[in-house]
Amino acid sequence: MVMLALLLTFSLCGCSLLYEYTGGVVFDLGYSKTLNKAFFADYNWDGTEEGMSIILPDRYNKTIITGLGGYTGRGYPSPFRIRPTDEAREMLCPNATEWSYISHTAYMEDYSLHYLPFKLHINTNIKEIENLSMGGIIIAEYDENGEERCNVYVLTCYVTCDETNKTFYAKDGKLYYRKDDTLVEGITYEDFDLDEHNERNKDAICIRWTC
Repeated sequence: MVMLALLLTFSLCGCSLLYEYTGGVVFDLGYSKTLNKAFFADYNWDGTEEGMSIILPDRYNKTIITGLGGYTGRGYPSPFRIRPTDEAREMLCPNATEWSYISHTAYMEDYSLHYLPFKLHINTNIKEIENLSMGGIIIAEYDENGEERCNVYVLTCYVTCDETNKTFYAKDGKLYYRKDDTLVEGITYEDFDLDEHNERNKDAICIRWTC
């Protein structure tokens, strides 16, 4: 009875213990067979121009995918984000020794800047956002003639949304909640300006994690 009560509790709250991280070629997912639910995690960009148009599939194993980001296992963050594959990294910076996501570049004095514009279409089934980190700043470090150098890539998104989606709508490339018209955070939109972003964060500690 105790185990049954715990299972019912986890099922009702969508506990991360019930979600398994499922790797794929294009999309990685959080998937729960028990809850019959799934959410999008990493989008594995192959480095091609065609791959910069992100169209979300409707289902996984007959399960409708309804979420963007979440948590798997014992609470491991599994954000919906753009993650460059080895092929993409080879195209962008073949001699890179390390790849990282960073929160800002205000502390950096010299780097080569590149904007990478993606398009993201939200389908009619998406209704939950729990851990969204779409786009952002990626840094590739490399050595040139004994000196450390880096390329900074800003991944931006122009968002469209299916008109039949009951939770979200898109306007001018940005995603909003229908219930109160507030902007969905966690997406680096097309009008993102790195210099302005750096100025706002110049006194903040830079957060950095492996790409």
